[in-house]
Amino acid sequence: MTVDDCVLAGKPTDMIWLMDKVSEHFKITCEMEVKKHLGIDYNWKRDNEGEICVECTMVKKTNNIVAELEAFLGREVKEWRTPGAPGSVLDKNDGEIVSQAEYRSFTGKLMFFGVKLGPKMSNSIRDLARHLINPGESHWVALERVVGFIKGMRLKGMILTKPKDLRLVSMVDADFAKDPITRRSVGGEIHTLGGCITAFGSRGEKTSSLSTTESEYKTLANGSKEQQFQLMLMREIAEIKLPGILFEDNTGAILLVHNKQVGARTKHIDVQYHFVRSFCSEDEYGIVKGKVEKIDTTENIVDIFTKNTDVKTFEYHAKEIDDGFPKLKEKVFGEDGIANSLPQTLFGGMSSSN
Repeated sequence: MTVDDCVLAGKPTDMIWLMDKVSEHFKITCEMEVKKHLGIDYNWKRDNEGEICVECTMVKKTNNIVAELEAFLGREVKEWRTPGAPGSVLDKNDGEIVSQAEYRSFTGKLMFFGVKLGPKMSNSIRDLARHLINPGESHWVALERVVGFIKGMRLKGMILTKPKDLRLVSMVDADFAKDPITRRSVGGEIHTLGGCITAFGSRGEKTSSLSTTESEYKTLANGSKEQQFQLMLMREIAEIKLPGILFEDNTGAILLVHNKQVGARTKHIDVQYHFVRSFCSEDEYGIVKGKVEKIDTTENIVDIFTKNTDVKTFEYHAKEIDDGFPKLKEKVFGEDGIANSLPQTLFGGMSSSN
């Protein structure tokens, strides 16, 4: 049996002990510093504050995507500053199917990169993936634009920085009734541990929403579920500070989290989305796992996860991601940061028995 691409993390002395024990029974090759794993190259460096960080890239993979599309089209792909035309949304193809096999292949390669290292193009790739069965000319134009954006990317990946604190900080957003086919909303989210990105995504909501508030509330519920998973994971391997922070820019959705009354406008909302209410309330042990905080729409990074924005808006948020979330860290962990006014409850490890 052959097993490869395994990554272990821990104290150097513990890792050396473990590898010595494993090598007594199996033939292994061990590198003490991760340089490549599952197609991702890791370049370890120091940031402007002297803290360790890692640049995660897939340069070879992205260059191959560009070269293969240019070979298929028979011409150079134009570079673009955004992955999608501002305000555009792909509709279904009512005409002839255009190169379906090739479209599926290129979209699959974009998804492979996007899921791992492409938070900035999450929305555009999600939009492409909805039309694998019946692509038309407009879908090929959109696909070429995503590849053109990758071609011009300065950083073909993303930066992972040292967490400022062991506290989860997330942002969520939704674009109401954006899907022209189903009229369902598009939700996006990004999660960090102390400002170090841990998860991100853009997805169409599973049910139709009757208002902007409802669509944002559903996205908040999805964000709280991801935070719950990460809390359970951190509880097993270390400890984490509670409550985690969920940033939301819709006041109505925030009020809906705290107002547990059932009214004419909310009684139809599926019970699964009310998970966020219990997540942000005291449990039987008196612990509050999450807290929703208001953020200005102009500062919500996830805006580019739900729609194709103009160049100025996209590059403003993209820079925050590429730089390792400096504004978010200052807002939460700075001298006047939100975290300073929150309870410092430790959860997991030796600090909690529940």
